[in-house]
Amino acid sequence: MPNTIQTLKLCSVAILSGVAALIFSGCQAPGNPNAGLPGEVNIQSLPNAGIEITGILNADGSLNLSPQVGQRMGRGDFIVDNIRAAYTDSGFPRVEASLSSISRGRISIQYRFAWFDANGMEIAAGTGGWNTLSLAARETATIQGVARSQDAVQFRILARTFTPGR
Repeated sequence: MPNTIQTLKLCSVAILSGVAALIFSGCQAPGNPNAGLPGEVNIQSLPNAGIEITGILNADGSLNLSPQVGQRMGRGDFIVDNIRAAYTDSGFPRVEASLSSISRGRISIQYRFAWFDANGMEIAAGTGGWNTLSLAARETATIQGVARSQDAVQFRILARTFTPGR
């Protein structure tokens, strides 16, 4: 009898461990692999001298302060000075990011937004083209994206320097 009880306990622990692993592995959305918890923002450099900013909105539509804001990422000519989010009056998520040139000359930046639902599925995939921004030396500008759906809870911003005409 004691062996049966111990076996049942071990099986229960194994099953609960497996369920917990499934639950916790689902916390990271597949469409937005660098974001984790609500409010969290992650900024990372990309191989092409660009950056990727990812995040999950808090329930009130806000974001927590990221320690990566204001840090130079990779070999890029700009930094993210600030990032914030809120809902529009009509209930659509809006994200704003302030980009600052750290170059001694004029730079051109291309950027685009992507939005994801609670399951990590991209909303209106392939409809957000690249936008262009030109910054003078040490200039700061704010870029803004508004989701096309009130179901958006995650975002990704890709930004990169480029040379016009190439």
